[in-house]
Amino acid sequence: MRFLLRLVVVLFAFGAVLLGGLALIPAERVGDLASRQLAQATGRSVTFDEGLRPMLWPAPGVQTGPLSVRNADWAEEGALLSADGLRVTLEPGALLRGEIVLREITILRPRLAVERSADGRFNWEGDLAAASGASTEPGATRRLALPRLIIEDGRLLWIDHGRGTRQSLAAVGFDMAWPAPDAAIVAHLSARSDGEALRARLEADSGAALIAGELPGRRLEIEGAFGRIGFDGRGGHALPAAEGRIDADFSDPVALARLIGAEAAALPPPFDRNVSVSGGLTVPGPDAVFLRGMRITAGQNVIEGDADLALGDPRPKLSARLVAGPLVLGTQGGGGTGDAGTGDAGGWSEARIDASALALLDADIALSAPSVTLGGRTFAPVDLRATLDRARLVTTFRELGLHGGRVTGEFVINNRSGLSVGGTLAAEGIALREALTQWAGYDRLSGTARGNLRFLGVGASIAAIMTSLSGEGAVEIGPGELRGVDLAAVLRGGAADAGSGRTVFDAVEARFAIEGGVARNNDLVVRSPVIGLTGRGEVDLGRRSLDYRLTPVTLGGETIGGAMAGIGLRARGPWQDVRLAPDLSGAAGAIVDRERDALRERAREALEERLREVVPEADEGLSPEEILRQRLQDEAQQQLLRLLGRQ
Repeated sequence: MRFLLRLVVVLFAFGAVLLGGLALIPAERVGDLASRQLAQATGRSVTFDEGLRPMLWPAPGVQTGPLSVRNADWAEEGALLSADGLRVTLEPGALLRGEIVLREITILRPRLAVERSADGRFNWEGDLAAASGASTEPGATRRLALPRLIIEDGRLLWIDHGRGTRQSLAAVGFDMAWPAPDAAIVAHLSARSDGEALRARLEADSGAALIAGELPGRRLEIEGAFGRIGFDGRGGHALPAAEGRIDADFSDPVALARLIGAEAAALPPPFDRNVSVSGGLTVPGPDAVFLRGMRITAGQNVIEGDADLALGDPRPKLSARLVAGPLVLGTQGGGGTGDAGTGDAGGWSEARIDASALALLDADIALSAPSVTLGGRTFAPVDLRATLDRARLVTTFRELGLHGGRVTGEFVINNRSGLSVGGTLAAEGIALREALTQWAGYDRLSGTARGNLRFLGVGASIAAIMTSLSGEGAVEIGPGELRGVDLAAVLRGGAADAGSGRTVFDAVEARFAIEGGVARNNDLVVRSPVIGLTGRGEVDLGRRSLDYRLTPVTLGGETIGGAMAGIGLRARGPWQDVRLAPDLSGAAGAIVDRERDALRERAREALEERLREVVPEADEGLSPEEILRQRLQDEAQQQLLRLLGRQ
């Protein structure tokens, strides 16, 4: 009985203390203080939909009902910030002394809507003092402090009205320690974006300066599925602005594009994984980012230079001047096999080309490198400038080393209204066998080539582009050989498909025109100590086949005549299996010409014989034509005299 009585007394005392503690908590004053603190932090008035409830556990404080923070007049969302309520805890010792000292503010399940107008304004910008009703005296905002601010199960919505984008972060957790107005801020953030975890940590040397929009020293680290971004320097939100050094490791760059709301474009290996970026970062305003002394590393690839990114409408624009070491892009293999770009051994690939990435941004990029290897093909050296404007990419080759020679000119990819490619290129010193093997799968022709080409192709696949090509060009090939056939031996009666011979030449010259994917030529000239040839025919670039006629004009240093005149060779078939056969169409024409001349000569001789029989003057050594001409002149004179009456 005595124990039960003591228990009742203890419970009564505890209840009295509890009621006394609740009585000590000035709920209205605490709610007003919390409201003003949030108003100063957000720049907007704060309202509570329900009354305030004192609490003693887990610490003395106040629990509010649902709250909302007024949004900007032009904003789309109803409130800048809405939440299920606030939990405000106080320092117990200060409370016993009759003082109100905030210990912690927890925002329960908040929803924060950050909006940017088409003219660049943010919905949280405003006059802090006017919005909160706080003092307007200088330094008023420097009295603001939140010893600890916690967000539980929040949601962040980001709307950019200028670009028409809308992004969100879910399961937002936030924990910020700010013990005094001029003390440092340390904040931790966690969230999920499209199911992927995101973490961030911020340190600012002065919380008051940060809130006031100044540039205190700060360190920021962000981690997620994309990798890690670190910034060390100064920054503030008023412009917004930042300057310092950035160090980033992107394990998945495409994931970063998704996070910032940009459309992800496929990047060539090794730039699609484990890319490091470092350099001096300057953000002078909300629409510009400058990188100076930048260094990009991906595998063995290193690129250095400066880059500027302008986030304007309707597309961002990237400007960069880059210098690289040897670059290796794309996967290895395929080089030298001759099948790149083909669907199989018999034709070009019909796979649809996705060129949508050309519309993601505008760009002006200059790049120089000792070598660039792309998909197994090496260009050395490389000095180019690429300009991208409204989905039209123009690459100007100031120097492009290719197969021992160099290429200059322009190459254009246009995806404004359907995909097309074109350009004007000039080449010199190209090792022809190596070039034809890698780009066309043909390895029988060798020599040093030079030439020029103007072309245009339209289509959504390589096959469509090749079958639509149009343009013109010319080519000259220096000393070289055609392997697999000895043309001189064939013309002397040898086998056309022996496959083991070769034809050596000093020079080859030709001009050609392209229409509908077919290159046609009628002025080929081949010069050689052994054989001289002329040629005409067509090369079907779309179907990868040819039909070409070669006619010898000299053989063994002698002009071809007699029965050999006009006898030639005809090359037909797919590039991988070209067949050579004698072509007698020219010889038949020569035989007809000779027979026609012989008949004409026999007819003339018969006419002369008949004239000598009927015209006596033929014995005076005059030709039948001269005798007839003289007879006609005499007869004309006689007729004229009769007309005049003189005869």
